[in-house]
Amino acid sequence: MKNILIILFSIYSFYIYSQVKKDYQLNLKFYGMNKNYSFDISKSKTKVLIIASRPKENINLNKKDSLRILALIKKNNPNTKKELFEIIERNKEYVTDTLTVNPNDSMINLTDSFIKNWNKIDENIKNNQDKRITFDGYSVKISLKKGLKKTKKIYVRNPTHNSHEKINSFISNLLKYYNKESLNPIIK
Repeated sequence: MKNILIILFSIYSFYIYSQVKKDYQLNLKFYGMNKNYSFDISKSKTKVLIIASRPKENINLNKKDSLRILALIKKNNPNTKKELFEIIERNKEYVTDTLTVNPNDSMINLTDSFIKNWNKIDENIKNNQDKRITFDGYSVKISLKKGLKKTKKIYVRNPTHNSHEKINSFISNLLKYYNKESLNPIIK
């Protein structure tokens, strides 16, 4: 019994240590017209990773999923959309590119500043609802996880300098940085 408790405590300690070790996990997921990709920025005390990913062009479906999609399309029911998207998402394959970045790099300082101002940015979005009407464009979901805290999320449509200045600036800087530093960028 004592050995079991020691093993459980060791596993729990490792889990807590690995969660606390990461300073943050920031994810930017882009949806819409010509923008279907994401960036994950993971920062620990010694290392920062920027992972870019985008889906491959073709989706390989097994026979069961193919038949289910055809059945859902024939139903043409709003209630079936969720299941349809789940099947498609489950079968997507992704291309990824990872950059290892020095924690003192200027892009990481910008990211730290963005995260430090998270509550102000979120409050500004809530207090200044976007009233623009757009027929095309894209949406961005930004998720932040710090240590063991609950994940925070921000959603914006077509961020511009006028509508979402800090978000637009951060995204622009991230894209420039990624395309400059990556040997073979998968996102342009």
